[in-house]
Amino acid sequence: MPVGGGGLLAGCALAAQGMGRPIDVIDVEVETYAAMAQELAGSPVKAGGATIAEGIAVRDVGRRPLEIIRRHVGQVVTVPEHAIENAIALQAEEAKVVAEGAGAAGVAALLAHPELFRGRRAGVPICGANIDNRALAAVLQRVMIRDGRIMRVVLDIPDRPGVLGEIAGRIGEAGANIIEVSQHRLFTSPSVQATRLENIFEARGAFHSEAVVKALQEHYVVTRP
Repeated sequence: MPVGGGGLLAGCALAAQGMGRPIDVIDVEVETYAAMAQELAGSPVKAGGATIAEGIAVRDVGRRPLEIIRRHVGQVVTVPEHAIENAIALQAEEAKVVAEGAGAAGVAALLAHPELFRGRRAGVPICGANIDNRALAAVLQRVMIRDGRIMRVVLDIPDRPGVLGEIAGRIGEAGANIIEVSQHRLFTSPSVQATRLENIFEARGAFHSEAVVKALQEHYVVTRP
Protein backbone atom coordinates (compact mmCIF):
# COMPACT_ATOMS: atom_id res chain seq x y z
CA MET A 1 0.00 0.00 0.00
CA PRO A 2 1.49 3.39 -0.98
CA VAL A 3 1.74 5.66 2.04
CA GLY A 4 2.10 9.39 2.45
CA GLY A 5 0.42 10.84 5.52
CA GLY A 6 -0.89 7.39 6.45
CA GLY A 7 -4.67 7.77 6.25
CA LEU A 8 -5.27 5.37 3.35
CA LEU A 9 -2.81 2.82 4.74
CA ALA A 10 -4.35 2.93 8.22
CA GLY A 11 -7.87 2.49 6.84
CA CYS A 12 -6.86 -0.45 4.66
CA ALA A 13 -4.94 -2.04 7.53
CA LEU A 14 -8.07 -1.93 9.69
CA ALA A 15 -10.17 -3.34 6.84
CA ALA A 16 -7.66 -6.18 6.40
CA GLN A 17 -7.98 -7.05 10.07
CA GLY A 18 -11.72 -7.48 9.62
CA MET A 19 -11.42 -9.93 6.73
CA GLY A 20 -11.34 -12.95 9.01
CA ARG A 21 -8.07 -14.36 7.71
CA PRO A 22 -4.41 -13.37 8.07
CA ILE A 23 -3.42 -10.58 5.69
CA ASP A 24 -0.02 -8.92 5.81
CA VAL A 25 -0.18 -5.20 5.08
CA ILE A 26 3.01 -3.72 3.64
CA ASP A 27 3.80 -0.02 3.60
CA VAL A 28 5.57 1.31 0.47
CA GLU A 29 7.42 4.63 0.28
CA VAL A 30 9.78 6.22 -2.21
CA GLU A 31 13.34 6.35 -0.86
CA THR A 32 13.58 10.14 -0.83
CA TYR A 33 10.41 10.49 1.27
CA ALA A 34 10.50 7.59 3.74
CA ALA A 35 8.89 9.58 6.57
CA MET A 36 6.68 6.73 7.81
CA ALA A 37 9.57 4.26 7.88
CA GLN A 38 11.64 6.71 9.91
CA GLU A 39 8.77 7.43 12.29
CA LEU A 40 8.19 3.71 12.90
CA ALA A 41 11.90 3.22 13.51
CA GLY A 42 11.98 6.13 15.97
CA SER A 43 14.45 8.04 13.81
CA PRO A 44 14.43 11.77 12.98
CA VAL A 45 12.54 12.35 9.76
CA LYS A 46 14.80 13.40 6.90
CA ALA A 47 12.97 13.67 3.60
CA GLY A 48 13.24 15.77 0.48
CA GLY A 49 14.17 15.86 -3.17
CA ALA A 50 12.55 15.56 -6.56
CA THR A 51 10.24 12.61 -7.14
CA ILE A 52 7.53 11.59 -9.58
CA ALA A 53 5.61 10.17 -6.58
CA GLU A 54 4.38 13.59 -5.46
CA GLY A 55 1.24 12.23 -3.80
CA ILE A 56 3.27 10.42 -1.13
CA ALA A 57 6.12 12.94 -0.88
CA VAL A 58 5.42 14.07 2.69
CA ARG A 59 7.61 14.95 5.65
CA ASP A 60 4.90 14.79 8.31
CA VAL A 61 2.67 11.77 8.89
CA GLY A 62 -0.67 11.78 10.68
CA ARG A 63 -0.51 11.03 14.40
CA ARG A 64 -3.70 8.95 14.52
CA PRO A 65 -2.83 6.91 11.41
CA LEU A 66 0.64 6.35 12.86
CA GLU A 67 -0.86 4.73 15.97
CA ILE A 68 -2.97 2.38 13.83
CA ILE A 69 -0.05 1.57 11.52
CA ARG A 70 2.19 0.71 14.46
CA ARG A 71 -0.34 -1.94 15.53
CA HIS A 72 -1.51 -3.35 12.21
CA VAL A 73 1.14 -2.88 9.51
CA GLY A 74 3.67 -5.68 9.41
CA GLN A 75 6.40 -4.31 7.18
CA VAL A 76 7.74 -1.17 5.56
CA VAL A 77 9.66 -1.13 2.28
CA THR A 78 11.13 1.70 0.25
CA VAL A 79 11.59 1.84 -3.51
CA PRO A 80 14.00 3.87 -5.66
CA GLU A 81 12.78 6.50 -8.09
CA HIS A 82 13.52 4.38 -11.14
CA ALA A 83 11.26 1.60 -9.79
CA ILE A 84 8.37 4.08 -9.63
CA GLU A 85 9.02 5.07 -13.24
CA ASN A 86 9.25 1.44 -14.31
CA ALA A 87 5.93 0.70 -12.59
CA ILE A 88 4.20 3.62 -14.34
CA ALA A 89 5.50 2.44 -17.71
CA LEU A 90 4.65 -1.22 -17.07
CA GLN A 91 1.05 -0.40 -16.22
CA ALA A 92 0.66 1.96 -19.17
CA GLU A 93 2.17 -0.42 -21.72
CA GLU A 94 1.03 -3.82 -20.49
CA ALA A 95 -2.19 -3.18 -18.53
CA LYS A 96 -3.28 0.01 -20.35
CA VAL A 97 -3.72 1.67 -16.96
CA VAL A 98 -2.58 5.23 -16.33
CA ALA A 99 -1.15 5.65 -12.82
CA GLU A 100 0.49 8.61 -11.15
CA GLY A 101 3.78 8.11 -9.33
CA ALA A 102 2.20 7.66 -5.92
CA GLY A 103 -0.47 5.36 -7.34
CA ALA A 104 2.17 3.13 -8.91
CA ALA A 105 4.24 2.71 -5.73
CA GLY A 106 2.65 -0.64 -4.87
CA VAL A 107 3.60 -2.13 -8.24
CA ALA A 108 7.04 -0.57 -7.82
CA ALA A 109 7.43 -2.60 -4.63
CA LEU A 110 6.70 -5.79 -6.57
CA LEU A 111 9.41 -4.86 -9.07
CA ALA A 112 11.97 -3.72 -6.51
CA HIS A 113 11.44 -6.51 -3.94
CA PRO A 114 10.37 -9.64 -5.86
CA GLU A 115 11.74 -11.97 -3.18
CA LEU A 116 9.27 -10.52 -0.66
CA PHE A 117 6.25 -11.48 -2.78
CA ARG A 118 7.42 -14.64 -4.50
CA GLY A 119 4.87 -17.45 -4.08
CA ARG A 120 2.33 -15.17 -2.41
CA ARG A 121 -0.94 -13.61 -3.50
CA ALA A 122 -0.63 -9.84 -3.45
CA GLY A 123 -3.29 -7.19 -3.80
CA VAL A 124 -2.00 -3.84 -5.05
CA PRO A 125 -4.22 -0.74 -5.16
CA ILE A 126 -3.67 1.71 -8.01
CA CYS A 127 -4.70 4.71 -6.01
CA GLY A 128 -4.36 7.65 -8.39
CA ALA A 129 -4.08 8.67 -12.07
CA ASN A 130 -3.17 12.34 -11.63
CA ILE A 131 -0.13 12.46 -13.92
CA ASP A 132 0.59 15.18 -16.46
CA ASN A 133 0.75 14.02 -20.09
CA ARG A 134 4.23 15.45 -20.51
CA ALA A 135 5.45 13.73 -17.36
CA LEU A 136 3.96 10.43 -18.52
CA ALA A 137 5.64 10.78 -21.92
CA ALA A 138 8.97 11.58 -20.27
CA VAL A 139 8.70 8.57 -17.95
CA LEU A 140 7.94 6.23 -20.86
CA GLN A 141 10.94 7.54 -22.79
CA ARG A 142 13.26 7.25 -19.78
CA VAL A 143 12.20 3.64 -19.29
CA MET A 144 12.73 2.91 -22.99
CA ILE A 145 16.26 4.29 -22.66
CA ARG A 146 16.95 2.11 -19.61
CA ASP A 147 15.74 -1.07 -21.26
CA GLY A 148 17.60 -0.41 -24.51
CA ARG A 149 14.69 0.46 -26.79
CA ILE A 150 16.05 3.98 -27.28
CA MET A 151 19.78 4.36 -27.80
CA ARG A 152 22.08 7.34 -28.36
CA VAL A 153 25.26 6.89 -30.39
CA VAL A 154 27.99 9.24 -31.61
CA LEU A 155 29.68 8.63 -34.96
CA ASP A 156 32.87 10.21 -36.30
CA ILE A 157 32.32 10.33 -40.04
CA PRO A 158 33.95 11.87 -43.14
CA ASP A 159 32.55 15.28 -44.01
CA ARG A 160 31.34 14.56 -47.53
CA PRO A 161 28.02 14.77 -49.36
CA GLY A 162 25.71 11.79 -48.97
CA VAL A 163 27.14 10.31 -45.77
CA LEU A 164 24.06 11.21 -43.71
CA GLY A 165 21.89 9.37 -46.22
CA GLU A 166 24.17 6.34 -45.97
CA ILE A 167 23.86 6.24 -42.19
CA ALA A 168 20.09 6.68 -42.28
CA GLY A 169 19.89 3.85 -44.79
CA ARG A 170 22.03 1.50 -42.68
CA ILE A 171 19.92 2.20 -39.58
CA GLY A 172 16.74 1.61 -41.57
CA GLU A 173 18.09 -1.62 -43.06
CA ALA A 174 18.84 -2.82 -39.52
CA GLY A 175 15.15 -2.29 -38.66
CA ALA A 176 15.52 0.70 -36.32
CA ASN A 177 13.79 4.08 -36.42
CA ILE A 178 15.73 7.37 -36.22
CA ILE A 179 14.34 9.76 -33.62
CA GLU A 180 16.85 12.61 -33.70
CA VAL A 181 20.06 13.56 -35.56
CA SER A 182 22.51 16.32 -34.61
CA GLN A 183 25.65 17.11 -36.61
CA HIS A 184 28.65 18.97 -35.16
CA ARG A 185 31.37 20.35 -37.43
CA LEU A 186 32.94 23.11 -35.35
CA PHE A 187 33.13 22.28 -31.63
CA THR A 188 33.61 18.52 -31.31
CA SER A 189 34.77 17.34 -34.74
CA PRO A 190 38.11 15.46 -34.54
CA SER A 191 39.32 16.86 -37.88
CA VAL A 192 38.52 19.61 -40.38
CA GLN A 193 37.76 16.85 -42.87
CA ALA A 194 35.46 15.00 -40.50
CA THR A 195 32.27 15.65 -38.59
CA ARG A 196 30.68 14.24 -35.48
CA LEU A 197 27.13 12.94 -35.70
CA GLU A 198 24.89 12.32 -32.71
CA ASN A 199 22.06 9.93 -33.48
CA ILE A 200 19.18 8.75 -31.31
CA PHE A 201 17.26 5.74 -32.61
CA GLU A 202 14.48 3.45 -31.43
CA ALA A 203 14.78 -0.34 -31.60
CA ARG A 204 12.74 -3.32 -30.44
CA GLY A 205 14.90 -3.92 -27.37
CA ALA A 206 18.43 -4.07 -26.02
CA PHE A 207 19.47 -7.01 -28.24
CA HIS A 208 18.18 -5.26 -31.36
CA SER A 209 19.91 -1.99 -30.37
CA GLU A 210 23.22 -3.84 -30.04
CA ALA A 211 22.73 -5.33 -33.50
CA VAL A 212 22.14 -1.85 -34.96
CA VAL A 213 25.30 -0.53 -33.31
CA LYS A 214 27.35 -3.44 -34.64
CA ALA A 215 26.02 -2.78 -38.15
CA LEU A 216 27.16 0.85 -37.88
CA GLN A 217 30.55 -0.11 -36.44
CA GLU A 218 31.32 -2.07 -39.60
CA HIS A 219 31.58 1.27 -41.44
CA TYR A 220 32.11 4.08 -38.90
CA VAL A 221 33.74 4.88 -35.57
CA VAL A 222 30.86 4.59 -33.10
CA THR A 223 30.79 5.43 -29.39
CA ARG A 224 27.98 5.43 -26.83
CA PRO A 225 28.12 8.41 -24.44
